Amino acid sequence: MKTETPSKFTDQGKRLRKLATNKAWRDSRPYSSWTEEQKEKSRAKTRAHYRRNHEEQKARWRAVKKARYAKEKHKVLDANKKWAKENPETKLEIAQRRRARRLNATISPEKISAWMTRVKSKEFARCYYCRERFRTTKIHFDHIVPLAKGGQHSLGNICVSCASCNLRKGTNLVSSWTRNGQQVLDV
Repeated sequence: MKTETPSKFTDQGKRLRKLATNKAWRDSRPYSSWTEEQKEKSRAKTRAHYRRNHEEQKARWRAVKKARYAKEKHKVLDANKKWAKENPETKLEIAQRRRARRLNATISPEKISAWMTRVKSKEFARCYYCRERFRTTKIHFDHIVPLAKGGQHSLGNICVSCASCNLRKGTNLVSSWTRNGQQVLDV
């Protein structure tokens, strides 16, 4: 079988000539020969362009995302539901961080995430409020001083609680929330 060399009239030939031309141009003007001053000027120019056009670019991307969502809403929602089912703990962490940011609370998510994982890895955990043992599949994580009352989203302000205690406490402070027979803990 005869192999043909790319002719200057084929698309393959045009492509190879263009690649050779580009390589020759790059080799004749290497970036590495720039002085540090030239590199810094180029970086400054790029940063200035970014600052000038950042909001416009964000608006453009928002419009693209909005159009895609409108066009393929069911696909996006299905993908979101699937991800939420596969990642319940990550979803919970994201919701907690968002809520903490909304309330301008201090956030330290890495430590909290590691601690929650350690607690969930055990079979049982004890409720901070009623001191009863529960399976870790049934526990809640609660802010001792609620975010709504100025508490921090930090390891020192989060405890393990049973669903009953957590839901009844709501956004109350521990000192103002007590149940029959429940101990009052100092915070």
